[in-house]
Amino acid sequence: MPSTPTMNAADAVLSPERVAADPQAIAILSGDERVSYGELLSRVNRFGNGLAALGLERENRVLLMLKDSPDMIAAYLGAIKIGAVSVALNLRSTPADLLFFINDSRAALMLIDAEFVPVYESIADQVSLPLKVFISGANPSRHPGIGELCSGQSASLAAAAMSPDDMALWMYTSGTTGTPKGAVHLHRSVLACLDVARDVVGAGREDRFFSTSKLFFAWANSN
Repeated sequence: MPSTPTMNAADAVLSPERVAADPQAIAILSGDERVSYGELLSRVNRFGNGLAALGLERENRVLLMLKDSPDMIAAYLGAIKIGAVSVALNLRSTPADLLFFINDSRAALMLIDAEFVPVYESIADQVSLPLKVFISGANPSRHPGIGELCSGQSASLAAAAMSPDDMALWMYTSGTTGTPKGAVHLHRSVLACLDVARDVVGAGREDRFFSTSKLFFAWANSN
C-alpha cells in the first residue's frame, strides 16, 4: 500500500531551501520595517519552538488577535509549522465574539495585542478550558509578553510532517447570516493559493502584494 504523502503549509510558503538561495531578499515591508526572508524564517522558527516548548501539539488551535505585523505573520506560520492550527481573529471582536471564538475553537493559546486585553479580561472568567495568553506590546497585565515566548528559542526548526488533508488554519465567518462558523482550511489548500498567485496572477520574485484589508480577512490572508 503506498504511503500517504506528507507536507507542511508553512514550508510551502517559506521554504528553507528557497530562503537559503537569497536570504537577504525582502519578504515583508511594514511601515519602516523591512524584513528579509532569512529574518522571517528565523522568527517563524523561534515562534514555533516557543509554542512547542509550551506543550502545544498537532491540531491545537492558536488564536491570534494581533494587528498586522511581521511578528503576526511569523507567529501564524510558526504555529502551522509545528502542526498546530492558526486562527486569526477579527480585531473588531466584541467581548461576546471573543468568548465565542475561544470556547468554540477550544484554543490552547492566544496571542493578543495589549490594546485588546481589556476585551479578553472582561470575559476571561467565562472561558471553558485552560488558555495560555501572551501579550504583544506594553503589558501591565498578569500575562507574559510575546517576547518571553520566543526568548532563547532556536532559529532552526524542522516542519512537522502533515497530511495534505490535515488542518492548517481556521477562519471564522463574519456571522452576518447567523452564528460565525470556523471555516477549516487544510495544508493542501495553502498550495492552491500559491498556485493562484503564480499561475493566475502571474506573480514573480520581484512582485509585491499590497494588502488593503487586514490579514484576518480571507482575501488578504490568501495573498
